[in-house]
Parts: sequence; structure tokens; C-alpha cells
Amino acid sequence: MVSILKYFPLSVIFILSLISLSAQDRQSDSLLIALKKSAADTNKVNLLNTIVLHYQYSDPPKAMEYALQMIELSKATAFNYGLAMAYSQVGGLSVEKSDFSAGTKFYKQALDLVTREKDLRNKKLFGRIKQSFGVIAYYQEDYSTAVDYYLEAAEVYKDINDDKLLLVIYNNLSSVHAIMIDKQNALKYAEECYAVSKRLDDPLRRSMACVALASAKIEMKAYHGVEAYLLESKNICDSILNYVLLGRTYSLFGQLMSGRDNDNIKAIRYFEQAIPSFEKSGSQFEVAAAHQRLGEAYSVSGNYDKAKSEINKAIGIAKQLGVLQIELHSLKSLSELEEKNNNQPEALQLLKKYNLINDSINIDGKQKQVSALETKYETKIKELKIVQLQKDKQVQHLSIRQKSTFNYILLGSLVVLLLVAFLIYRNLRHRQQLARQQDELQQQHILELEKDKQLVAVDSMLKGQQEERSRLAKDLHDGLGGMLSGIKYSLSNMKDNLIITADNMTVFERSLDMIDGSIRELRRVAHNLMPEMLIKFGLEETLREYCHTIDATKMLAVKYQSLGMDTRLDSSVEIIVYRLVQELLNNTLKHAAATEVLVQLIKDDSRLSIVVEDNGKGFNTACLEMSKGAGWTNIRSRVDYLKGQLDISSGAGKGTMVNIEIPLKN
Repeated sequence: MVSILKYFPLSVIFILSLISLSAQDRQSDSLLIALKKSAADTNKVNLLNTIVLHYQYSDPPKAMEYALQMIELSKATAFNYGLAMAYSQVGGLSVEKSDFSAGTKFYKQALDLVTREKDLRNKKLFGRIKQSFGVIAYYQEDYSTAVDYYLEAAEVYKDINDDKLLLVIYNNLSSVHAIMIDKQNALKYAEECYAVSKRLDDPLRRSMACVALASAKIEMKAYHGVEAYLLESKNICDSILNYVLLGRTYSLFGQLMSGRDNDNIKAIRYFEQAIPSFEKSGSQFEVAAAHQRLGEAYSVSGNYDKAKSEINKAIGIAKQLGVLQIELHSLKSLSELEEKNNNQPEALQLLKKYNLINDSINIDGKQKQVSALETKYETKIKELKIVQLQKDKQVQHLSIRQKSTFNYILLGSLVVLLLVAFLIYRNLRHRQQLARQQDELQQQHILELEKDKQLVAVDSMLKGQQEERSRLAKDLHDGLGGMLSGIKYSLSNMKDNLIITADNMTVFERSLDMIDGSIRELRRVAHNLMPEMLIKFGLEETLREYCHTIDATKMLAVKYQSLGMDTRLDSSVEIIVYRLVQELLNNTLKHAAATEVLVQLIKDDSRLSIVVEDNGKGFNTACLEMSKGAGWTNIRSRVDYLKGQLDISSGAGKGTMVNIEIPLKN
């Protein structure tokens, strides 16, 4: 069976707390005693913030309790900076529970407060909020937006010379580039993260840097020094009781054992150790991902019962959190498990759920991108308001100092001139925007016309090809085939009336056999031009038989699966789909160097999904953009004609998966 496993990323670490969290009872007691003795003022707000940070990972519910107290006290004392810190803490705790909606809400409230004043303290918190928006964008799989936010935060931290926060940002940048399969940049930022850690006397950040660098090296299969980094991280985590980093360290140990040593037993042992650490941290997102990784490790080792149990745990937690990506990977793994156990109906059902969730993720991704853009827009608006407020303050101070009538008139004239200049500038910008929008609409219209023209041409070409195939098939079968059959019949009748020697009889019989072979070959060619079986029995039976025929040659193991193909499609659609699958399998035979291939057809009321997946050598998909080969050109043309979507996933040594989605008319 073809199995292309996509493991949930191991390289991500987002530590939002900014102090080393040592869970010592004495420290907890001293903080709570100080809280009871403190007066209800700004100092108490700062003390509550320290307590929130102390409990953030060791006891998240308690941290949330003190963060809410922090909000109330900040409001009562009109301490805006304290209120901004409190909103930020509640936002971070919400994100740790995978409540991204609440996290975004509280971070926006914090941003609104912190940007009113541009002192150093507010600037630092401003950078942290930008970083937090990046974390949310990452978890929502809007990776480009996450990178933008992280780079904004990095510039702030560089400006205020805060290496501790800069290290966290480099760590996050390494993680998100790893997910984007940009391994060079992932390693680059991990090395920068580690370099910054050398300048700091901070065990927590040293552990973060070790984990980031180890993760990046494992992704690139550059295993030298990895074990040393992970051992250093484990020793640090044991001393400071940071369970998130400890869980990550165990997970990377498991990945190292699996990748470097091919020792799946040790890998499972490390993955099992990671789960209790993540459970102690309170991060259910991490717990779900850990169960999913452990399940896939059990699957590789052949322990399907435990694999199924762990993956179902991951699905249960993922559903509670609403984390579709983990559920998606888990469903794919379960489908493969059921197929290994020869439970084809259940495997197909799981595969259908996988496709439905995958589609919803694509839709959600677009919505999340829109939401991220809205957040960016709102941030820019707030920054502009702040600039305007600062200008207004300057004008007020100037008015107080300048008491003469002349200065008031001068100031008024200046305001008028600025207003006129602004109006002229705004009008000019408006006209430029309108012109640009008109140009864009015109270009879009031109592109749509060109596409429609191309589709008409493709339509004509395909219809012409089909008609010509039908004519040739009929001529070959009825004309030339009939002539050959007549010749054979005549020669057979002559055999009894001719005096033929024994030697000549052998030649005569051989000639009749050659005519038989020619008739069979002629019928095969005619069938390929216009499959008779497709016309009589439909796409489902024809493809099943075609795949069986290839499989019987032992050149390539072909598995055919279908779901929802009980009713026939429009004949023109069936012919095109048949040609698509035929072309894809021919490509696999000619170029993939594969031993196995899976062909799947899944149909519902609105669409037809076609998947052809092989375990061959793979290739760089970027080369397809420059390809002028007739095969891929024909495939693209046929998909465009059916108004479908074509997605190709491949890489060197990873096989190739072609996914075609075709909308069906109701």
C-alpha cells in the first residue's frame, strides 16, 4: 500500500512567559503573603502580574484567576499600563487553552491601551503583543502572516536591546519556517537563537535555544551534535520544571531515535514520556499532538491496536479544541490503519471525512487570512490615531506658551494650510486608487476573456479529438478489421482445396496465426481509441478493469478504490476522467520508478475527487511550470475544461500524489 505519512510538526515552541518559572513552594508562599499585605494600588497590580507569570505553566487555572483580579484592580486604580499587561496575560492564557478567539480579543484590547503612550515600557509590551498575534496566526496555519508579525516584533526588540525577547522571536521564526518547509531559514534563525542564548545567563532561554537548534538539525537530517543539545535542554528543564520544553525535548529525542538510529522502540519510549509533561503544562494542544505522534510511531512498529487507541485520543482532544489540523492528520493515519487491517469500507469512510475536513481547512484558511488582515488594518489605524493625538498635544503646549494674537493667527493659518494640503493629498490619493482599481478590473476582465477563449478552444479540441477517435475506432474495427477477418476466412477455405506440402503447411498455419494476432492488436488499438466498455458499462467498471489489467502485468501494483460511484456521470465527463486516469498511470509507468500506485474516486452530490498516489522517486513540482510535455499539458487542459482544480504534491524520494477536484452539475 502507498503510505505517505505527514507528521505533525515537532519544531514549534512558543513560550509566551518572559521569566524562568521555577515551581518552588517557598516562592509561591512568599508571593501570596506579599499579596495579602499589599495595598490596592499599582504596586499590587505589578505583584499580581508576577504571580500570573509564576503560575502560567505550573497551574494555568490559578494564573487565570489572578490575571482577572489584575484587570479589576487596574480599572479601579486607572492604571492603563497595568490593564494592558492584564489583557495581554489573559490573552496568552487563552491561547494556551487553544481559545484563539478570546486570545485575539484580549490582545486587541491590550494593543489599544499600550499604543497610547510611546515610552520604553509600552514599546516592549507592544512588541510582545505583535509576537502574540504571530503565535495565533501560526496556530491558525496562516504562516506568512505569522512571519510578518514576528519580524515586526524582532525590530522592536532590537531597537530596545532586549536579547531575551529577541531570542524567543528567533525561536518562533525558526519554527514557522520549518513548517513552511524552508529548512535553510529554519536553521538560520535557530543558529541566531542559540547565538543570542550565549550572551544571556538564563537557563530557560538556553533550553529554548537548544531545542530550536536540535529541531532544525533533525529536520535537515544533520544529526551531529543534536543529542548534546537535547541532553542540555533536559537537564535545564528538570531543574526549572518547565514542562512544555521538557515535553518538546522528549519528542525530539523520539524523532532522533527514529530518524538517525531507526530505533522505533526507543522512539516510542520517548514519545510516551512527552505526554505526561505536556499534561502537566496544561496545554491540551500539545497533548493532542503528542498522542498523534505516538500513534503513528506504534503504526510504524506494527502495533495497530495501540496505534488506533492513541490516534483516537488525539482526535477526541482535537475535536474539543477545534484544532482541525491534528484531527485531519489523525483521520489519514486511521484510514491507513484500517486499510492495513483489510477493513476497506471503514478506510474509505475515514478517507471521506479526511477530504471533507481538508476542504473546510482550505475555506477556513482564507477566512483566517482576512481576519489577520483586518487585525493589521486596525493596528495601523490605531497607530495613526496615536500619532494624531501626539500632534494635538504638541499643538496644545504650543498654544499655552504662545499667548500673543499673532501666534494664534499663525497657528490657525498653519492648521488651515495643513488641512488644505491634507485634502489635496487625500483627493490625489483617492484618484490614484480609483485609477489603479480601474486598471486592475480591466486586467482582470481581459484575463477572464482570455481564459474563456482558451476554454472554448480546449472544448473544441477535445470534442474534435473524441470525434476523430470514434471515427478511427469505427474504421479500424469495421473496415480494416472486417477485411482481415475476410482474408482469414478465404485462406481457411482455400486450405482444403490446395495441394500443400508439409513444410508449406507450417508456413500457411503461421500466416493464419499472424492474421489472428493482427486482428487482436487492431481491436486493442480501437478499444483504446474509444473504449467500448466505457460506453456500455460506465466509468466505474472501465477504470476498475483498466487498473486490474495493469496490475496483472506485474509491472506495477495498482489498487483501485471508489466511493459513491453508484450512478453514472455525463458521457463526456466519463470519457475525460478516463483519459485523465489513463494519462496519469502512463506517466507513473514511464517516469516514476514506482512499485505501487493507488487510484481513488470519491463522488458526492456536488463533486468528483480523483487521487492517484504512488511511492516512486518523486520530482520537483516547480519543474511542471516550465514543462512543455504533451502529457501534463493534456492533463491541465482536461481539468480546466471541466472547471476543476489540480494539486500535485511530490518531492525527491517521497513519491507523488495528484489530487483532482471536479465540480458536478446538479
